[in-house]
Amino acid sequence: MLRILQSKINGMLGRGIAKLLESSGTWQITLAGGETLSRVAHPQNFGYTSKAPNGGNVFANFQSGLRDNGWAVVIEEGSGRPGIEQGETALHNEEGVQIILKKGGVVEIRNSQVEIFDGDCIIHNGDINVNNGSINVLNGAGGMNVVGGGDVSDGKGTAETMQALRDVFNSHTHNGGSTPDQNQ
Repeated sequence: MLRILQSKINGMLGRGIAKLLESSGTWQITLAGGETLSRVAHPQNFGYTSKAPNGGNVFANFQSGLRDNGWAVVIEEGSGRPGIEQGETALHNEEGVQIILKKGGVVEIRNSQVEIFDGDCIIHNGDINVNNGSINVLNGAGGMNVVGGGDVSDGKGTAETMQALRDVFNSHTHNGGSTPDQNQ
């Protein structure tokens, strides 16, 4: 009796390799002792879905120690994993794309481009800074507007802002004649 109980307890947990993501969404895994199991479920938290690459480390649980009713608790694969500090959190994929929630309230996105579909990007009380790049406003119809509540500056020349350019235009004369009749 004690031997049966010990066998069931020993059979409740397993560690191995996730070999193949099956079409049903379950995994084929090979445990450390060489035992291969199919149709091992991998439940995921609500709102989060991932498909680990084949070959990741798997930690599995088997109800009542029966190997025909298993589920992978964790499938972990280390490629692309960012180095983070204690207290930080990261999402990453095998290609090295990373989103890191860093200390100090910083969200760092690496090795990627950000695309927002059917929604707005709103920044409250902050700035957008672009280092060594540019901001391109694209619209297939060519009719997109850029609207701002402040001034636009390029940091070059003596008239560095749009308002300064307007002021120069509005006060200029044509060979000492009158100022333009349409102010900008």
